[in-house]
Amino acid sequence: MKRYNLTLLYIALALTSIGILAIFSASPVSIPEHIGGFARIKMFVKSNPIKQLLSLLISMGVISVMLSISYMHLKRFSYVLYGICIIVLIGLFSIGKITNGARRWIDLGFFNFQPSEFMKLALIIALARYMMYKDNLARITSLIIPVVMTMCPMALIILQPDLGTALLFFPILIMMLLVAGAKIWHLAFSVLIAIASMPLAYFYMLKPYQQMRIEALFNTQQLSMYEGYQLTHSKIAIGTGGLFGKGWGNAMDNFVPESHTDFVFAVICEEWGFIGAMAVLLLFLLLLIKCVQVGYQTREPFGRLLVVGIITYIMMQVYINLGMTIGLAPVTGLTLPFVSYGGSSLLLSFLSLGIVMNVEREQTPSFAGRDFSEY
Repeated sequence: MKRYNLTLLYIALALTSIGILAIFSASPVSIPEHIGGFARIKMFVKSNPIKQLLSLLISMGVISVMLSISYMHLKRFSYVLYGICIIVLIGLFSIGKITNGARRWIDLGFFNFQPSEFMKLALIIALARYMMYKDNLARITSLIIPVVMTMCPMALIILQPDLGTALLFFPILIMMLLVAGAKIWHLAFSVLIAIASMPLAYFYMLKPYQQMRIEALFNTQQLSMYEGYQLTHSKIAIGTGGLFGKGWGNAMDNFVPESHTDFVFAVICEEWGFIGAMAVLLLFLLLLIKCVQVGYQTREPFGRLLVVGIITYIMMQVYINLGMTIGLAPVTGLTLPFVSYGGSSLLLSFLSLGIVMNVEREQTPSFAGRDFSEY
């Protein structure tokens, strides 16, 4: 570990610690007194805060393994990883666990595995492998392959349904294409097509409850008894926190649905107030600055594109999650990286961070004819 700059890891651990405190408050460990022995231990281990702590321990093991090998090995298996994740997403429709009407998880007994989380990283690795040579993107027709590579998992994830996760894939594609050297007018044309297709997607692809979530942004009061319920009480929790909050464990509005996962930021704001909210935002800002520095200093194209894709996925997810808690984005079910409850989300966040730290350490020189910054 002495070979690494551990600043990124310290920031991530600080965010995770804040998240675990919020999870303890939002879903405290409560075991009836009449239950004892092994059953009591089992209930304790299955409680949300303890499961998150166990997920953190597993994540530390995973990041240790990631730091012990070169990220360049990912290039060799990039398309294999992508193909495996696609196959798992397809298999999810027959073996997946249904929760709240969505088939997004595979029940492994001790752990609910969410394939769509790891599809994000698999897509980033595969796109980085394809885009690392600028000549691949010289013509607008050359964008077909990366677009298809992105649309396939998007379609499978939308069918689960999981619109929030699927929406992350398009910004990842655009940012990686931009850094890889695709022409600006090609990207502008692609964005315009995406914007023009939004009405069709709204009316023909979204389910009624997803449409209601979007409408709740503009008509919260009328929908407060249905899809606007979460947003209404999230705003109440954030607003009543004041400057310094009510203190840990003293939140009175923790009846926000999914307060330990999607709306964990509302719990933080209510208990730690404006000061706590700014602390979380500052930590994410430091994480962003540090990752951008790593990407800027890396001259090896595959590594730089990996960092760009990871930065985009983490920060877009932060923006959407925070936005939906305060009414600036529709409720999509996206977790707050490093902070929200969820083993798959936490594991992917630390795995992605390990790749960035690996790229920073390697700083592999590029032997191309021109420096990658010219692309």
